[in-house]
Amino acid sequence: MRIIGSILPFILLLTLTVSAQYKFETWTTEQGLPYKAVNSVLQTRDGYVWAATGDGLARFDGVKFTVFNTANTNGLLTNRLKFLAETADGSVWTSGEENGLFRYKNGEFSSFSIENDSPNGKILSLHADKTENRLLILTEKGLNVWQNEKFTRENLPVSIKPYLALLDNTGVLCVKENGIVRRFAPGGINEYKLPEDSPESLLTMFYEARDGAVWIGNFYRNEPRKATLYTFKNGEISFYDDKNLPAAFINQV
Repeated sequence: MRIIGSILPFILLLTLTVSAQYKFETWTTEQGLPYKAVNSVLQTRDGYVWAATGDGLARFDGVKFTVFNTANTNGLLTNRLKFLAETADGSVWTSGEENGLFRYKNGEFSSFSIENDSPNGKILSLHADKTENRLLILTEKGLNVWQNEKFTRENLPVSIKPYLALLDNTGVLCVKENGIVRRFAPGGINEYKLPEDSPESLLTMFYEARDGAVWIGNFYRNEPRKATLYTFKNGEISFYDDKNLPAAFINQV
């Protein structure tokens, strides 16, 4: 499991031996990363590792970075990139921090704007449903689905607010309100009460692990150096705060 904070440099976990011995190697702007803040990391099925940063999109081949930005790439309209996803056809998708949805396919980037039926509003989450080759895009205005080269809109079971709603690692909607995170799973709604929560805190991530543990990231808007990572497993709650977290904003596990 990798915990990624947006203020950390780019880190990869490399296997050294069959006995599961690991070491950390760090890449920063000195090694070619375009920006010190990495918002999302994605390893695609062709082996490349992609990083969405505050100053462009980086593709890592294990040796060097190739950087895509507005100065050298047609189709990218912003360098401030947030989310990453790969659909079953091998397309790599990324979104702008404020707006914009971009696709890398067959060596070329395409941009999707409101003028050509792109999702309206700030993008809050991306999730690739690889079994059906579709992309789920959660925005301030609702849930949009890209499939068969077009967008459709799906109804949500509840109204959402920016920074208080997202799609988890399985594509399920999660919404935070009054210190409770509700996960709208197909079989019913699961609720997770966050202890010692603040009304001003934001929902940054929700991850359901293979062992059944649920990880929830929280960020305190009025205390920019404070974050909390909660774990729910077998009826017990554990949490990690700014005293033992490596970053003040956890947005990916």
